[in-house]
Amino acid sequence: MAEARYQDLSADDRRDALQVAERGSNHKAHLLEKDIWVVATLGVLFDGPFAEHLTFKGGTSLSKVWCAIRRFSEDVDVTYDIRAFAPDLVSGAGERLSRHWHDLARLDEAGIAAHASVDRSLAISVARHKAMFFSENDASGTRIDYEAAVSGDLQLVPAGAALAVLADDYARMLADGMLLDDAEPFDTLMERCAAIEARANAAGSRSR
Repeated sequence: MAEARYQDLSADDRRDALQVAERGSNHKAHLLEKDIWVVATLGVLFDGPFAEHLTFKGGTSLSKVWCAIRRFSEDVDVTYDIRAFAPDLVSGAGERLSRHWHDLARLDEAGIAAHASVDRSLAISVARHKAMFFSENDASGTRIDYEAAVSGDLQLVPAGAALAVLADDYARMLADGMLLDDAEPFDTLMERCAAIEARANAAGSRSR
């Protein structure tokens, strides 16, 4: 019997398939369905004519490609090299936020964070890329100095109201069943991130 793609099924058959998968995996149906569409979307993107100019990144790539983290995806991060489309333009040139802290802790467990924290050229490259394309302000409205952040002034663990908001977001993520494995308590996660922060700042300070 030929296998049918999920996207080719009728609405009723999709519902039945998800119910069977939910019972068999103990994962919520809406997360399973989202994962199906994530994989299908990636297939369309990277089988398409512009695939060679795409870079798959973010938490989903760490899960699907590197197997460094185990959780369901919140979104898909893909960068398109605009130089392949319009070189003249570059001449010379509500979501679950707590998932990023979770992913960082998993990268540290895998040894990736420790390696990256002592790679000075990588740190500066990432800081400059962030400043150029994704610059943001801090809570006081001051533009974030990313090169300073990778030179001994990194702050991974927020304080005050921001910490409470992050804790609430993390609790919601756990309640939704987004993580595939048992999750550590929020306070433990913050302790791990604080340890990463201390190591990164020590490495950044030495390179000044």
